[in-house]
Amino acid sequence: PELSDDNRLLTIRAWSEAEQKARKLTFTPDADNYRLEYLAMGDSYSSGEGDAGRDKYGNTYYLPRIDKRGDDCHISLRSYPFLLREEWRITTDRMKSVACSGARVIPDFSGIASSYLGQSNRLNSESNLSETRRSALDKFTPGHLPQLEFVKKYQPKVVTFTGGGNDIGFESILEYCASPEFADFVPWVNSDCQYAVAGSTLHKMLIRSIDTQYFYNKKLVDDIKSASPQTKIVIIGYPQFIAANLKNCSLNSGLLSFAERVMLNTAVTYTNSMLKRLAYDTSVSYVDIENTLAGGRICEGSSLMTGVASYAANQAARQEMFHPNAAAHAKIAKVIIDADVYKSEDSIPNAGSYVPSLGESVTRRIEMLRGGVTTRQAGLTL
Repeated sequence: PELSDDNRLLTIRAWSEAEQKARKLTFTPDADNYRLEYLAMGDSYSSGEGDAGRDKYGNTYYLPRIDKRGDDCHISLRSYPFLLREEWRITTDRMKSVACSGARVIPDFSGIASSYLGQSNRLNSESNLSETRRSALDKFTPGHLPQLEFVKKYQPKVVTFTGGGNDIGFESILEYCASPEFADFVPWVNSDCQYAVAGSTLHKMLIRSIDTQYFYNKKLVDDIKSASPQTKIVIIGYPQFIAANLKNCSLNSGLLSFAERVMLNTAVTYTNSMLKRLAYDTSVSYVDIENTLAGGRICEGSSLMTGVASYAANQAARQEMFHPNAAAHAKIAKVIIDADVYKSEDSIPNAGSYVPSLGESVTRRIEMLRGGVTTRQAGLTL
C-alpha cells in the first residue's frame, strides 16, 4: 500500500486484485492525539493588552520576553484564553496563546512564513532568520511567525481568535478622533473628526475597510481548515468599549465627542455582524461578546476598561488605552464558557443581516439618545 501523511489525515491506497482497481481509505486522528488541546490566536483583544495591573512585587501579568519595546505582544496570564484553559481543565503544555497586540489578519495571521519578517518587521535586523523562526515555532513565541504556522504544526483541537480590528484601523481612528484640537474648545464649532461625518472620504473608507475584512477573515478560516481539518474554529466578536451617552466622559475618553462615540460603537456592531455572517457562511462557531462590558465601559465608570486617565497617571502604557482590563477578560471568558464551544457542536450562528454595503443608518439611534434633537452629526451613517 501507499501511505501518505496529509495534515494528520492518514491516507492508504491499496490495490484490490479482485476489483482490479485501487481503493482509497482515509483515517482521522482520535481527539487524544491532538498535539494541542487549545490554541489562542488573535490581536490585542485576545492577547490581553490593557491588563495594566501589577502583582505584589510590582511585576506585570504579561508573559516574559514579549513585554519589551519592539517585541511587546502583551500576552496576559489573566486574558480570557488562560481563564478558558483553567475552566476546561487543560494542562499548561496543551494550551498556548500566540495572539499579539497589533496583529493583522494579513499578514500576521495568515502570511507567507518564508518571507515574513515578524510583526511590524521586528525581525528585520535578525542575522539568522531560519533559526529564529524555528525557535519561535518550538517555543510559541508570538509575533515572529504568521500565527497559522502554529496551527499547521500543532493541529489544535480548538482555535479561538479575534481579528480585523487592526486591519480596519481602529487604533489610528481612535488616536485621530481623540486627539485635542482647537475646535474641541470652541462650543459653536463642529469638532467631530471626519470619520464621524456622513459622506466624508474617511467615513466611506471605514465602511469599505470593514467590508474588506470579510474576505480576509474568510481566507484565514479557509487556511485554518486546510492546515488542520479536524480543528474546531471559534471566532470571538469584539466588545463595545465606550458608552455613547450624553455625559461628559472627561479625561478617560480623550476628547471623543458624542458623534464620535456613536461612530465607534456602530463600527464595532457592523464589524461583529460581518464576523457573525462569516461564521455562518463558513460553518464555524461564533461567540457574541458585544454587550459583555456594559456598565463598565469608558464613559460609564471604566471599571472594565483601561482608558486615557490610566495612561495620564502613568499607570498604563499608551498602547494599553482603550483595551479591556483583567476584570473584563473574566466576563468575556464567562460568555465563551457559557457558549460551550469547547464541547458543543451547535454554536454556529444564524445568517444575520450583514451584506457588504454601507450598512445601516444610525440617525434614528442618535435622535433617540438625544431625545429627538437632530443635528448635523445625526446624518452619520455606518
